[in-house]
Amino acid sequence: MTTFPSEDKIKHVAETETSFGNRILYKMCEDYPRNNDPEIVKSKLWLIGRSYAAALERSQKPLPTPRDNLYDAVAQDIITSLDESIQRLREKDLPHIITKDTETVNQIFSLHREFTEILQKHTGIEKRSLASKYLHFHLPKYVFIYDSVIKKELREIYPRTRIKWNYLGKHDIEYTNLVLKLLRLRDEINERFGIILLPNQLDRLLY
Repeated sequence: MTTFPSEDKIKHVAETETSFGNRILYKMCEDYPRNNDPEIVKSKLWLIGRSYAAALERSQKPLPTPRDNLYDAVAQDIITSLDESIQRLREKDLPHIITKDTETVNQIFSLHREFTEILQKHTGIEKRSLASKYLHFHLPKYVFIYDSVIKKELREIYPRTRIKWNYLGKHDIEYTNLVLKLLRLRDEINERFGIILLPNQLDRLLY
């Protein structure tokens, strides 16, 4: 069974830079933070999706939107529905998410849900992992990545934990449960060792 991460492991993650490949993706989204240009949005979707084995077109069943129009259609919906919400979160310029900041946490959950609805409309699949990864590289201090390995590790750290939450609105329960456990882990690490880990660092700690 996975135990609570050791102080040495936590310090190592906190002091170690992320991979070169991830730094390229962060730089891309830092240099092109807006999602209002179809060609740039399509390129970011393709690069992030392929880098994380979460390609937009990856599906074992027929896609509602034809493959030759898939990236164009999804990019247009991102431009129309998500760009302004992403920018509002960026403008908060917080050093990290505060668990009790329900307004910001709700914004993140709502943004992720809207993205999964766009992806489901065009692919027939929620693709919550792709949604979280795309948003993470635009909002690295705020958005946690959804991953089955991370979910399994958290389940072993908190095997019988049911986290109560008071975040308003209709959200993706799978994603909210993962994030709330990650926030609990981050807060417990801070209480024990005085270290606040960002989403990417928590990802590397558990992976």
